[in-house]
This record gives sequence, structure tokens and C-alpha cells, in this order.
Amino acid sequence: MPQSFVVDAVVAAVKELPDFPCLRVLDLSCGEAEILNRLKSLGCEVQGTHYRADDYIVEDRKGLANVPVVSGVDLHRPLRRDVSRLPAAAGF
Repeated sequence: MPQSFVVDAVVAAVKELPDFPCLRVLDLSCGEAEILNRLKSLGCEVQGTHYRADDYIVEDRKGLANVPVVSGVDLHRPLRRDVSRLPAAAGF
């Protein structure tokens, strides 16, 4: 769980982007989805990823109930040619 000042700083930076809040945001390894939930509440379309469904980093899953999260995205491995499992390929 990031400290609140981290969430606030990320949200402030995203608010400066052109077309905010009409943005699609993909958070790689989104943890408990604090940032995504805040951006969703402001009108952004959001999606997160996790390496494993049972990721040990996630202690409180309440925030994940409101955000689509794709599990099994290993950020340590190169992308395969078949990227159909990634959110962008699914129309995100």
C-alpha cells in the first residue's frame, strides 16, 4: 500500500495530462489499487495487473473489487509474441 502522498502525487500528475479525465490508465502491478480507485472516481477508465492472484503484497482486497485486474502478468519476462492476454488486446 503506497503512502497517501504517493497516491496524491500520481493523481496530481495524471490530472495534468491532456484530455483528463477521459483517459485509460493501466497500472502494472497495481497492489491494492489505491491509485486506480482514485482515478476511477475522477472519471478515468482503469485496469490493473498482478503477477499472481494470491500476490503476497496485497493485504486488503477491498479496493480490488471495483477495478478489473489481470493476474499472471510477469514483469520480469519479455513479452511473448502472443499478447492476447494483455488488457490492450482485449479492447482496453
